[in-house]
Amino acid sequence: MKKLLAIITIFLTPQLLAEAIEFEVGKVSKSGRKAVIYVPAGQVLEKGQILKFGGETKADIKPALPSEATARNWSFGGNIIIDSRDTETESTTGAITTQDENYFEIDLRGSKNFAAFEVGGLLDYRKSSTKTINNDTYSVGVFGEFNIIKNKPGVKYVPHLGAEIAYGSGSREDNQGNTTDSSGLIYQVYGGLKYYIFPSNGLALTADIFYRSDQSASTDDDTITTTHIGLSAGVRYYF
Repeated sequence: MKKLLAIITIFLTPQLLAEAIEFEVGKVSKSGRKAVIYVPAGQVLEKGQILKFGGETKADIKPALPSEATARNWSFGGNIIIDSRDTETESTTGAITTQDENYFEIDLRGSKNFAAFEVGGLLDYRKSSTKTINNDTYSVGVFGEFNIIKNKPGVKYVPHLGAEIAYGSGSREDNQGNTTDSSGLIYQVYGGLKYYIFPSNGLALTADIFYRSDQSASTDDDTITTTHIGLSAGVRYYF
């Protein structure tokens, strides 16, 4: 069937005048009510938009995304924590101790984004020290996030809730220089925000508050559980 050219008007907001954009109409159904529309360079259509032939409208219509908008199918990034705090530790004997701790942590993580939720894996390195113990821990784990606002191209703020589980292994060194291997599970729940400086770009800044239960300092002779609440900041790139 011969292709037609149509002038279709997309209205960006109720207050603005219509901007005429030329679309090419391709294959058309026999009824003439369905057609394939070829979108010109510089425009991207989204489900839910309304296209109108000429005139004006008062409908609230979402703007078309720029053609350079980055897809958000996958992500790669990381978090960092630098802290000085009091930590509470409980051993299997029931003894509870509170100590000042200097703490550094960095992780790398990647995920698959399904808009409403994300799942992925992580690699983590942590170093902590008190007056009596130095810990170095490496861990590997998985995490999942629920996006309260769907994480789709063009969205600027994405609040989220998440949970992760990891297995950590490392070493503990006391102030006499004695070293002991340690390992255990790490559980964490958190909530925070992804902020896209430029919504059409895939780069997001992240900030979270978390609660963690950590058994990675446990040894063969003693199970040690450390709990704390903290803040983390990071970046992610979606593509």
